[in-house]
Amino acid sequence: MPKRTQPLIDHHGDKWRPTVSNAIDRRLTRHRDDIAEALELTEDTEIDAVIYSLSSELRRSWSLLRDVNKAGSEPQVYHTLKYLLAKRGQLDHTVWEIDPATRALIEDHHPDGPCALESRPTSSKRLRQAAEAAFKSLEKPKRGRPKDTINYAQHALSKGLAEVYKNATGKTPGRSVVVETHEGTDADGHYQYATEYKEQGPFHAFVSLVISLIPGQLQPPVEEITRLGVELSEE
Repeated sequence: MPKRTQPLIDHHGDKWRPTVSNAIDRRLTRHRDDIAEALELTEDTEIDAVIYSLSSELRRSWSLLRDVNKAGSEPQVYHTLKYLLAKRGQLDHTVWEIDPATRALIEDHHPDGPCALESRPTSSKRLRQAAEAAFKSLEKPKRGRPKDTINYAQHALSKGLAEVYKNATGKTPGRSVVVETHEGTDADGHYQYATEYKEQGPFHAFVSLVISLIPGQLQPPVEEITRLGVELSEE
């Protein structure tokens, strides 16, 4: 039985660690044959090229997920500051491991003024005062992503998977939607009629396979990635 891969750990700030890359590569290697079958590839050199491309796309999506969708946003700055302030006695060390947006906000509230952290040593007390002031300047974020904002991680992953698929198969990604109707009665004997739209097709199958390699809590909707991939490949 193959060794179970460890879940991808959270990435706090702009400090990159190889753990994520290694976990992604292990998952792709374990499913090498499935990926080759989905793309109808038999040559090892072609399969190797696809695995390499998928690794790059998944790492790019992960980086955007942690560093653009979250690390640069006000809600994530709020949560990062809350996390830092809860770690008493560690602020002097952890302030250099967080994302630039959070660090810049701390400097904006530092008694010594902008660039205080970069230009001169600062006391633990003054650093904590600055972090607390920065935290108090932010409103507690609401749940979810603001309406009509772009999910850059999904956008990049959709475009990347569409390009990998097109380069490997020579075919432009397409959608195939099947309409299914269901009739029946409920527990009270009332008539029910429902229409269900199901995505299918080779590109959808490929996207489903790749998404299944991503840890469950981070998996984007397969239908959304498929739809975006098709749209972006037509631009």
